[in-house]
Amino acid sequence: MKQKHNGGYSLIEVLVAIVLLGIFVAPTCSSLVMGYRMNSKADQLMQAQLAVSSAVETLMAEGIDKDEHGTGATLDRFENVTVTTVLDSSGSFYKVTVQSDIEASVVVTTYIREEGGNG
Repeated sequence: MKQKHNGGYSLIEVLVAIVLLGIFVAPTCSSLVMGYRMNSKADQLMQAQLAVSSAVETLMAEGIDKDEHGTGATLDRFENVTVTTVLDSSGSFYKVTVQSDIEASVVVTTYIREEGGNG
């Protein structure tokens, strides 16, 4: 009797194909997940930088009123940032430190005049 060959795949061939597919697909999926995480972290860092920049620019435009904020005061009118003001020894400038609450590594320190913020 002659044996018929039906042209299908054996179990071993299918398993080898699945293993080879897994070897190539796993690194691709891993790269996609890592890319998503890096994109999310970059977005978080950008949001922190924008919040700090906005707070600094607002303070520089409006200045700091000495009567309203004493030495070492923490301003709480800005979202997602912590603003600390310290009057310098001459009494005419504030050392202002703005730190992001979202990303602690985003910090700006600048000096702002007591009133008006010009100059």
